[in-house]
Amino acid sequence: MLMPSRQPTIVLVHGAFANTSSWSKLIPLLMAKGFSVVAVHCPLSSLADDVAAVERVIGMQDAPVLLVGHSWGGAIITEAGNDAKVWRTHALQDRCVQEHERSTGPS
Repeated sequence: MLMPSRQPTIVLVHGAFANTSSWSKLIPLLMAKGFSVVAVHCPLSSLADDVAAVERVIGMQDAPVLLVGHSWGGAIITEAGNDAKVWRTHALQDRCVQEHERSTGPS
């Protein structure tokens, strides 16, 4: 897929047991690089409700959309990613190790 002529808006979709604050450290980093970023609040009441929330946000964007979902958000973006405004989707599934944690190998 070719890069769109306009820089895409990054739409972030949180996972289950989370909310938009999950992205609070990432959003300023992306914005500092010149990206337009939106974090979607998913109600987590059902997959259909979560997809509808993401579709509403996609519909408000003027630029192509890069959908990024974490965990449950991956399922949501798979469904919502069929919108013509969506340039690409990316699901983050791996667990990130915090600085205070020690890696003991694959889990």
